[in-house]
Amino acid sequence: MSFTRYFCPEIEALWEEQNLLSTWLKVELAYLQARSELGDIPEEAWLRIKERASFGSVEEVKELEAQTRHDLVAFLRAVEKRLGEDFRYFHEGLTSQDIKDTSFSLILKESGRIISAELERLIEVLHSQAKRYRDLPMIGRTHGIHAEPITFGLKLLRYKKAFERQAENLDSAISRISVGKFSGAVGTYHGLSLEIGRRACQILGLNLLVITSQIIPRDIYAQFFLALAMIASVVEEVATEIRNLQRSEIGEVSEPFFSGQMGSSAMPHKRNPVLSEQLCGLSRVVRHNSFSVLENIPSWHERDISHSSVERIVAPLTTNITAYMLRTLHSILETLDVDEGRMVENINLTRGLIFSQNLTLALVRKGISREKASQTVQRLSFEAIRNQENLRSLAEKDELVKTTLTKDELNQAFNPNAFFENIERIFTLEEEELH
Repeated sequence: MSFTRYFCPEIEALWEEQNLLSTWLKVELAYLQARSELGDIPEEAWLRIKERASFGSVEEVKELEAQTRHDLVAFLRAVEKRLGEDFRYFHEGLTSQDIKDTSFSLILKESGRIISAELERLIEVLHSQAKRYRDLPMIGRTHGIHAEPITFGLKLLRYKKAFERQAENLDSAISRISVGKFSGAVGTYHGLSLEIGRRACQILGLNLLVITSQIIPRDIYAQFFLALAMIASVVEEVATEIRNLQRSEIGEVSEPFFSGQMGSSAMPHKRNPVLSEQLCGLSRVVRHNSFSVLENIPSWHERDISHSSVERIVAPLTTNITAYMLRTLHSILETLDVDEGRMVENINLTRGLIFSQNLTLALVRKGISREKASQTVQRLSFEAIRNQENLRSLAEKDELVKTTLTKDELNQAFNPNAFFENIERIFTLEEEELH
């Protein structure tokens, strides 16, 4: 089975060799345009180069690379065939990494733009589903154990806010990587012009990174991949929750299950959360790729080549997978099967234990010490579990509770609506933040 099933076609196209070589040409031409505008080369030469510059085909460059064993030199030789005498202006004073790193920035920036759009789509569906299920009660769980009721909408709203934070992180990272380099062999601009480099970057929609070595420092790119690792981790958080809520013992939500889909070759009844499991697995790939990028930061002196092989693998793979994960989670959430009845059943599963804090606080407010109130309610709760009785029934028979709380106070302690009195306000405040 091809691994490309986990890829985003738009991003995959960005990293294909045709686009890579086209981006190298775009960077070279931007520098030549800047030179022409600032009077460093004749305008008529620039116009001829602009019209005729081409690397031919990927195959042609590959054939030349088999001889040169240097990809950018092979690219330059292919271009030289088309330019003739005007080639003397092409790549003049530049080093390979001026072109390669600036191109890397451009492709990463475009990949980030696609991922950012997928993030926005995911945030929109979470916003819509959170509003839809704002008032749907479900049990909240801590340590995997029933705690107190929440609403399903509140859970989804929490995830929406997490992805909004990741969108901010990503925007910051895209801004950081939107830089180019035209500083020559060791970053001294020997034989080059900072003004021309700055203008070339403007043409490309980048900022000139003035202080460099032969390469753009890799801590700049690391921030981008760490942002993707954060996104993947939040995707896994949501996917893990879906997997847990789909467990047979819980059964509150389920992934979409399509006509003709099979869950098992042996057990026809199986309906497995395979997409969410897939997302959890892929998040590990994205996170571990970020470790490789962090290890790219150290470099010998003004540059070595150790980062290059890593980036050729990690950059296409990580950007592809991240976009795919966001797109897949959007699809899951958009068509999520929510069992509202099962959510109510699960709230009642513990026979009123969800009211233990309310009962404790009611006793404390009437003058009982917190320690004594907690011990009393804990004793009643454990008895309810052991004998499969309802907490309220036991509370009504308990001497301390009977002599401390009135009937109205006991009713209020066991009022289920009390759990949700602030839900509407939470959603209102969240909407106000957006505006």
